[in-house]
Amino acid sequence: MNRAPEYSAMKKLVLVAAFAASGVLFAGRPVAHWDVIPYQRVSKTFKAGVVAFHEKGVTVDFTVNGKKVASVDRPQFNGRTKTIEHFFVFDASNYSDGPVTVGATAKAPGEKPFRLPDIVLYANSKKTLGSRTTCWVDPVNGNDFADGSKDAPVQFMKQAVSKAGDGGVVYLMPGIYQAKMIGGGRSRKYWTLVTPAPGVDRSQVRFVSGRTGTDKIHFKNVEMFCNVKSGYGTIVMGESGETMAWFDNCRFSNRHGRADGATTPFGNRLRAFVTGGSTENMGTGPFAEIVRGHSISGVAGDAFSGSNSLFVNCTVNDIDANGNAVERDFYRAFATGDSWVHDTILYNCRVTGCNGRAFSGTRFRDSAVVNATVESCAPSTVHTQFFGPVENVLFANVTVKNQTWQWMTEKDGRANFAPKDVRLLGVAADGFAGFDTVDGSRGLTVLPECDETIFPKGEK
Repeated sequence: MNRAPEYSAMKKLVLVAAFAASGVLFAGRPVAHWDVIPYQRVSKTFKAGVVAFHEKGVTVDFTVNGKKVASVDRPQFNGRTKTIEHFFVFDASNYSDGPVTVGATAKAPGEKPFRLPDIVLYANSKKTLGSRTTCWVDPVNGNDFADGSKDAPVQFMKQAVSKAGDGGVVYLMPGIYQAKMIGGGRSRKYWTLVTPAPGVDRSQVRFVSGRTGTDKIHFKNVEMFCNVKSGYGTIVMGESGETMAWFDNCRFSNRHGRADGATTPFGNRLRAFVTGGSTENMGTGPFAEIVRGHSISGVAGDAFSGSNSLFVNCTVNDIDANGNAVERDFYRAFATGDSWVHDTILYNCRVTGCNGRAFSGTRFRDSAVVNATVESCAPSTVHTQFFGPVENVLFANVTVKNQTWQWMTEKDGRANFAPKDVRLLGVAADGFAGFDTVDGSRGLTVLPECDETIFPKGEK
């Protein structure tokens, strides 16, 4: 192995001084992602946030219905998300009840601004939007000809969702439910809440895997599992990107454990949002547009993967394939052909017991890993690895314990590492190998420190 020089703190400080004297800057456009689940009804005030990073600092301009409402030049703690981020306070009483379009543009000094995709929220201060109906379900004693009240529950989810209406509430009595063919259509405007009835514990309400066949179902405080011994299996499936689901304090698991089958919480391009909860004894962790405050334990493959995602305030323990030949990383960014993994942020995450790679990938761009610690228990032959093109990727305040960070050279058909605006600020590993130039002249910059006012440590 062609081992690159392991830079001491003094050598790195010399590099910092040289860059400052020369005025050379190595940077790309800001990296930013919404920390807001869209299509929520807001009756009072709502702190709408963006997680955004750049080594020069970021200012985020927010708009509502195209009109600028705030310019935020530093991140602060958002009590709604428990995340240090750029946010503004949306006051629903300032708008007529109905949809509002919220926009955000992240800017860094001297760099091209990045406009995030707009999101939709519903101002609802007068509470005129959506259903206010509740429907109770009892899979044992319910009757689908009943009215769905507490004393006369229906038996099946499909009937309950229909009775609750667009934006209503479904209360679940103890039992096992199916996540397939819930119904309600794909043109729903509002989230319909599906949650245990008052007094019913999460462990008493379980969903077996399936394709929901509907849009905007908000599962809260329920258990969700698949029953896979071999082959591929998912818990909740989408409709080729046309439907979304929100999982709030839910628990995902495979009844037969992580080593039986290739299991994952979501499939068929479900647009998923995960807040709180846990994944236990699965093939992989949840790959979703937002995963916030989630814990993962006992996965055989990747804890996180995918594109255009925010993983924030998460903990991971015990990544191990148990002897199976499975790719297993804390985060894997892998794309082929002309595609890219892009606009992904991992922020304020901690990993223990990683018997695999901390990070790996190729064709990875416009992304950031900030305030992450990975404790490896993998053999010394396992490395954090990147190969091929990697563009505008920022690692700041990242520690990889007991593992070398390797930049791949030509081997086994894999292309040489080809960085462009890749920056490591305050990154520690057991060493860097395979790429001698770390001074920015070939697209890779390694510096010893990062500014904690720009990259705040967060809550974990």
